[in-house]
Amino acid sequence: TYAVAVGDVAKDARLEPAEQRKQAEDYAARAMQLLARAESAGYLANADRRKTLRELPDFQPLRPRTEFQQLLRRIGP
Repeated sequence: TYAVAVGDVAKDARLEPAEQRKQAEDYAARAMQLLARAESAGYLANADRRKTLRELPDFQPLRPRTEFQQLLRRIGP
């Protein structure tokens, strides 16, 4: 997923730090776009899916982001 790629690209020693940051931001933005679409489509109305979003380690790279925190507040527990 794009969320996983955020963390992976940040550890990619083949890339310069500036390129790591750029790619990580691009992947994070894409992940957030897809999450917004999922929210709009009602996919996150399911409690199990909301729990997955909050707890699955794959989403850890997105958790510090303001827009991810806003999404979590909007969708509720």
